[in-house]
Amino acid sequence: MQAGLQFKANQRLGGESFLVVSVEPARMGGKGRVRLSTPDRWQWLVGEVWNDVAAAMPPGYELVVTAETVKGMRFVRPDMVPAQ
Repeated sequence: MQAGLQFKANQRLGGESFLVVSVEPARMGGKGRVRLSTPDRWQWLVGEVWNDVAAAMPPGYELVVTAETVKGMRFVRPDMVPAQ
């Protein structure tokens, strides 16, 4: 799944970038997590791929980004709740 989601992100961005997609499987009845991360000053990449990655995620997973990433994107969407 991780490779497929990274492929979706790379496709949206037109090739490989500093964006990393990481997948954590669900544990003990909880939800799995898909993390989007970038180095400082590259957080805007998350905003570029957010919808594509979310649409390709299987049920039972949540999309997670850091508060720093949300701030770096220079906008906050109502459906974004930053991880603490």
